[in-house]
Amino acid sequence: MTGEARTRLVTLAASLVTLMATTALNRAVASPEVADDVITYMVGTLIVAVVWGASKLGERHEEVMARLSGMEASQRQVNLALASVMRSDLITKAQRHIWELHWATPEEKLSWHAEWQQYHDLGADGYIDSMAEMVLSLPERPPPKGDVERDPCPG
Repeated sequence: MTGEARTRLVTLAASLVTLMATTALNRAVASPEVADDVITYMVGTLIVAVVWGASKLGERHEEVMARLSGMEASQRQVNLALASVMRSDLITKAQRHIWELHWATPEEKLSWHAEWQQYHDLGADGYIDSMAEMVLSLPERPPPKGDVERDPCPG
């Protein structure tokens, strides 16, 4: 049953219960001796409506939770893929600044740090954390010609 059909059915049932309750109350006012029966009938009808609605709500809850579970799994996969791409980009940028240029502008450091922070929020590893320290400690101006020591092991 579609959601729209279910909504129409619930609306129809609520209208029917309202009509029956109004009729019963009119009879109770006209004939006080049946008032207890009318109240018992109305309470019983209300209980049935609440239980039926709760069971439908429970079915919908299970359906929504199943969808959310699937979405969470998909989101984990997307996060892993994104972290992999970010890790590669961070390493490439860090290697360029640490082992080739030996310096980075303040803007480059801020940009690298912002990307590293986003990567870190996805679940960082120690390798990139150590690179963050190296990138952020680089000088902000190029070293004078001849002062650059080549790292024998750049990678």
